[in-house]
Amino acid sequence: MNKTNIQAVLFDLDDTLWAIEPVLHLAETRLYEWLTQHAPGVVQRESILSLRARRQVLAQTNPAYKINLWALRHAALTTVLAEHGEDPALADPAMEIFTTGRNAVTPFDDVVPGLQQLKLRLKLGTVSNGRRSGAHRPGRTF
Repeated sequence: MNKTNIQAVLFDLDDTLWAIEPVLHLAETRLYEWLTQHAPGVVQRESILSLRARRQVLAQTNPAYKINLWALRHAALTTVLAEHGEDPALADPAMEIFTTGRNAVTPFDDVVPGLQQLKLRLKLGTVSNGRRSGAHRPGRTF
C-alpha cells in the first residue's frame, strides 16, 4: 500500500458540511420578521420571494456580487429600504439579523464523527466565500 503525502484537507461549508436551503430559509424568515417591525414600508410591498428576485437582478449589475453575497444582500436591502420610504441605514442591523440566522447551521449527521476521525491524522480547514459579521468569534471545534 502506498503511503499518502496528504497532510491537510480543506472543506467547503455549504452543502458539504450542512444543507444550505434550510439555513437560508431561516435567515430570510428572521430578516423578514425583523423588517415587519422596523421597516413596515418594505413588507407592505415586498415578499421574501420578491426580495430574492430583486437580489438576482442586482447580481447581474456587478461581477463582484457573484463572489460577495453579503455585499449583494446589503446593497439590495439598502435600495429597497430607500425605495419604500425607510431609512437605508437599517440595512446594517438588518444584515446582523440575517447573518445570525445564516450562521445557525446544523452539520449533517456524519460530519462531526467524520471530522473527529480525520483530525487525528490530518490538519483540517475550511474555505468559503461567506462572511462572518461582528467581532472575532471562535469557530466550531470538531
